[in-house]
Amino acid sequence: MIEMHAHILPGFDHGPNTLKESLDMARQAAEAGVSIIYATPRYRYPSYDFGAVFVTEAVKFLNFQLLKARIPVRVRSGQEVTLYDGMERDLEKKRILPLEHTNYVLVHMNETHSFLYVRQMLKKLYSSGFIPILSSPERLQMFHQRRGGIETLVNEGAAVQISAGALLGRDGRSDRRWAKYFLKKKLVHFIASNACSAYDQPFCLDQVYRQFAKMQRLDEWQRMQKNAHLLLNGVRVTPPALIL
Repeated sequence: MIEMHAHILPGFDHGPNTLKESLDMARQAAEAGVSIIYATPRYRYPSYDFGAVFVTEAVKFLNFQLLKARIPVRVRSGQEVTLYDGMERDLEKKRILPLEHTNYVLVHMNETHSFLYVRQMLKKLYSSGFIPILSSPERLQMFHQRRGGIETLVNEGAAVQISAGALLGRDGRSDRRWAKYFLKKKLVHFIASNACSAYDQPFCLDQVYRQFAKMQRLDEWQRMQKNAHLLLNGVRVTPPALIL
């Protein structure tokens, strides 16, 4: 399996503090059936400012350590970037990172952003040739209050990633209800663990897989995984036809 949103680099954000913790996360990911992880440390939330060079070098170092430890997981670079003015220029100048070998950008939004601001910033990304992936919109009031908001953004070109923890009920009832609502409306492209610890917030796509199997909806799970493989190759994805 492919995890396209994880905080596995040590010392970058709210993820692991040490290399040992990162390796523990990688072992746990491998046990959960994950073979490729996009490392997506946060940028500009709340004040993380490690740029592209730092992330790229940290990914190279971590992959070297994974080989030494014989952990069958490989890491690709990326960032989870909080929307800001000039973001598209920094991506073009390679100061910050899309997901490695793609033009997909993992976008973080928060409650200070208005829907109008989000829409305007995404349009700048489209015009610069990037495909924004909206990270965990099930958490945000702007989309609870404006039910057609996500649909508008998807129709204009955005992709959507919801949290596996939300589907499993780990993030609270509200997040689970909205994650399932977006799935029902066929607006979701990816499910990711958003893992930041091997213990407190681990990789859990294997548990989501079992949930789909229990519902006899493995065809939809496979479509989600197909999207992850399309992303890996930088190919445009489309929302799955999924109803829970």
